[in-house]
Amino acid sequence: MNIEIETPLNRVTEELIRYITSKVVPFCHTVKEVSRAEIILKDDETMLVRENKICNIKISISGGNLTVLTRTESFEKSVEEAINELYRLGKEQLKEKNITPAKAAGAGKILSTNN
Repeated sequence: MNIEIETPLNRVTEELIRYITSKVVPFCHTVKEVSRAEIILKDDETMLVRENKICNIKISISGGNLTVLTRTESFEKSVEEAINELYRLGKEQLKEKNITPAKAAGAGKILSTNN
């Protein structure tokens, strides 16, 4: 599994990168067929200052993609909301395929992290 993180002009701390990784990796372990996770953090300068931090997560899964976009007042909160939504969408996909999370669990590892 490959995890790519794009951030705005080095304005994101290494601590936030570790936080994102700590949230994304467990999700990817839940869904066995994840091959890639792309996380894009950006500021939306057209919005009000208090809700201009965007987190866009795209998870590539065999047979399709899961994409979530959230907008809040901080990157941490945007990441948290996006991960919660991914878990919800992932559970729906597993349910549609009639797969239990125990059967779907698999190992993953970070091949590259870009920041």
